[in-house]
Order: sequence, then C-alpha cells, then structure tokens
Amino acid sequence: MHFTRSIYSTLLLIVSMGIASCAEDPDFLVNTLGTPEISAIVGQDSTRSNTERSLDAENPLNESEVPPQPLEESPDAPPVENPPPVVPEIVASSESTPASETEKVVPQPPPTPEVIEEPEIPLAMKTLHGQWNPSGGQAIYSPNNQHYAFQVLEDSTININLHSEQIPFLALLDADGNKIHWSGYSIKYYSSLIQTTLKSGRYTAVLGTWNVGSAGEFDLIVVGKISELQKTHVGLPTYRIPAEWEVQPERQVIRKAYAFGVFEEGTVDIEWHGNQSEKTDQNDISFLTETLEIFDSAGQSLTSTTRSESGFSSTISMGLLLNPHLEPGSYLLLLETDVQNSKGSSTLLMTGAISEPVTTDPPKPVLPERVLAMNGHGN
Repeated sequence: MHFTRSIYSTLLLIVSMGIASCAEDPDFLVNTLGTPEISAIVGQDSTRSNTERSLDAENPLNESEVPPQPLEESPDAPPVENPPPVVPEIVASSESTPASETEKVVPQPPPTPEVIEEPEIPLAMKTLHGQWNPSGGQAIYSPNNQHYAFQVLEDSTININLHSEQIPFLALLDADGNKIHWSGYSIKYYSSLIQTTLKSGRYTAVLGTWNVGSAGEFDLIVVGKISELQKTHVGLPTYRIPAEWEVQPERQVIRKAYAFGVFEEGTVDIEWHGNQSEKTDQNDISFLTETLEIFDSAGQSLTSTTRSESGFSSTISMGLLLNPHLEPGSYLLLLETDVQNSKGSSTLLMTGAISEPVTTDPPKPVLPERVLAMNGHGN
C-alpha cells in the first residue's frame, strides 16, 4: 500500500513538472513522455523544432499574405480555353447614376457631314464690236456713248479692254451708277484698259472717246467670271436741243441761254456738237468758236469752256464737253457760237438729275469780247 502511494505521488510530480514546462518548451512532453499526441493537447505547434520557431519569430508571416500555390494539372485533363471577355451591359436610364455604379460611357463624336463641293465658275471672255456716231466724249451719261452691263458671278479679277482707231475712253460704274474706275488711253495701241478685283454684282462699262464728237468703230473685250454683256443705258434723263445758223459773211456771235433745275447733287454732262456745212466764199477762211458757261441763280459764273476750229475746208466738225458738279438749285447755261463765212448746225445735249431746260434771256454779253480777243479777232 505504501509503495503504491509512492508511485502515484511520483507520477503526479512528473505530470505537474511537464505541464509547467510546456509553456517554455513544447518538446518537453515529447522528450519526457515520448508521445506526440500528448504534446498536441498542450501546444498546437509542439511538433516544430526550436530552430523553426526562432525563424518564425524573426519573420512573422500572416496566413492571408501567403501566395496561392498553382494547382498541378493532370496530364490526362483537357486544356482549359480562355473564356471570352465579359462586356458589361450598358442600361439606359433616365435617372443619373453615379459613375462608380455603372460603366462609364465615352461620348462618340458626331458623324462628319458630307461636303458637296460646288463646281468652280470658269473664266469667260466676252467680245463685241460697235461704233460711235458720234461719241459723247468722256461724258458718263451721254446717250451718244455706249453702255454695256454685266454680272460678276463671284469675287474675282476683271479685265476690260477697249480698242479703237479713235482715242478711247473707258469707265466702270457700280450698280448705283457711280463711277468707280476709269482709264485713259495708250498712244501706242489706242486702247483703254481697266484691271481690277470686283465683288459679285452688277456693273456697267461706259465706252466713249477722249474727245467729244469722235466717230468710229471699236472692239470691247471683257475677261472674268462674268455673264453675257447686255447693251443698256444709265437711267438719267437726257435733253437734246438742236440749233442752226445761216450763212454769215460777217462775223456773228449767236447767244442762247437755257434755265434748268438740279434735283439732287451730282454731275451734269453737257455736250455740244457743231458742224459747219457750207461756206459763203470758198477762198475765204472760216472759223467756228463755241463757249459753254454755267451761272448760278445769283448770276455768278461757276465754270466755262471754249474751243475753236478754223481753216479753208468747207466742213468743220467740233465737239465740246462740260461736266459741272452741281448741288440742288436753279442754274443757267449760256451757249455762244461765234461763226464767220459759214453755215451749219449744232446739237446740245444735257444729261443728269435735272429738269427740262427752258429757253430764257441770256445774261449780259461779256464773253464775246473775251473770245474775240483770245482768237485775235475784233469787230
């Protein structure tokens, strides 16, 4: 009995010592008792060596950070094909949805409209042949000059060439009848040229001569993006006043006056064409002098022009032009014809925004003496 109690006490002492040492050395039970199952009861990691536990203490590793190990494929398993990518379905919704809840929609640019190119307007060359009989000189609105209208189809450069055996004069008017370009002449080629860039619209070419009363033929060439040429006339009234004089063996000054009104500010074209048709004595010299002068309503002279021709020829043709710029009001035109040893006729043309000229009494004869003195003649 006493022996059995001693053995039991010894076993209890050994178990107590093992439990106390387990916390410090989990291999104690294995070394002491020799059974791993008992050590598993005391500590879950009792089977690991002290060296392994020391490494774990220096480099702790979280189980969640352990990288997954690839699965070993069976040699008999069929190859696994990559599945097609999953395209997220975009559901249209009238309500706004945060970008984090739905797939972000990238806006697409609108389709580019088809551009239809208009056909390019080609250059055109328009030509015509005409004549003056006689011309109105440089008078823009003279009915004796030729007027041709055309359309510029698009903004472009236009070339207008007027050629004649006479000395030509060329002018270009806009749609309102305003002179925007003009050209004199080249002595070598007897031609006038206007080259300019014009906006699309209607224009009118005025064909005249450098000297009023010239007669002859001409050729006109217009090159550009234009329409056909159409003969026209600017829409200002023209008044024609004929006159005649009988054979005068002695010098005589014929004086006539015409009153007229101006409706709006602008240029008034005044032309005079005289023709001596007969001489009283073929052996005597004859001469013809013409003077045009404008007076205002107070009798003040505003402008004048004079021209003379003389010789033994039986015929004398002469022209005269006056282009005063007048404001609205009343005016008087004085026409003086100084003739000797001749018979002939003349025509007076007045064009502008004016009333019809009316014959009236001429002012005091101050011009004849001046004209006679200038030409070396006296009574």
